[in-house]
Amino acid sequence: MLIDPIPGGIVIEVWNCRATVSRWARLPNDDLILEPATNADDLEAEAHQAVLDQGGGVNLSGMYECPDDLATRAVWPGEPA
Repeated sequence: MLIDPIPGGIVIEVWNCRATVSRWARLPNDDLILEPATNADDLEAEAHQAVLDQGGGVNLSGMYECPDDLATRAVWPGEPA
């Protein structure tokens, strides 16, 4: 699944058999990167299930939609836990 890289957009990134809640962030040089949530490990089981619900799997690297209920529980670098 292709997800548009919108700064601040929250996705589930699947890579190396892991499902990580991440967001798009813009670097000072205007490059876009995926920034994992600081509590991504705590959210991984639910992220994995969300990927399965979308017909994907952790063995299929890519980006998947992040359900709103999962995205709202993500904590980002610089934010209080």
